[in-house]
Amino acid sequence: MDRTTNGTGLLSNYTLAQAKRLSAGYPSRFGSAYAGFTIPTLKEGLQLLLNSTNTGVMIMDLKEEGLAQKIAQVLQEVKK
Repeated sequence: MDRTTNGTGLLSNYTLAQAKRLSAGYPSRFGSAYAGFTIPTLKEGLQLLLNSTNTGVMIMDLKEEGLAQKIAQVLQEVKK
């Protein structure tokens, strides 16, 4: 959060609504150039990749136990 948003700490300490209010435009590096960019949900990120004409890769750093099953569920939803 500290490096890529204007938030601090761990993402898991934020509610979805709180996280969505943060700027994810990497403000410490790019200033206001990407103002308005927000943290996408997993579903939003996957939909963006699937709807893109470019080849894309999503890297997930799972730092908490038990997330694999939830991610598999979201993948199934997006594939529909």
